[in-house]
Amino acid sequence: SSRSWGEEDEEEDTEAEARRLVARRHAAHREEMRGLVALCNLELRRRDRSAAELVDEDGLPRLIASLKGEGLVGVEPDQAEIKPDASRTARLQKVMMASS
Repeated sequence: SSRSWGEEDEEEDTEAEARRLVARRHAAHREEMRGLVALCNLELRRRDRSAAELVDEDGLPRLIASLKGEGLVGVEPDQAEIKPDASRTARLQKVMMASS
């Protein structure tokens, strides 16, 4: 070989350092991706919980009242006050959660 032992050793050291650097960057990237996935999962759970709260027994009457107040839904005059109804809430929850 035209290279001296010292040059070969230096080249091997450089290659080994490059492999270590790539491995560290790969590990850092993997940890960053884990953090992003955890953050996304947390946000999705928060949104699911918020959606479920809209149609729970307490939230549904408030949601309908808000929609009514905005003129988005019509209510017959004799139904001006929406009473909580557990069976209706359960049916709507089932429909809402199945479509999400």
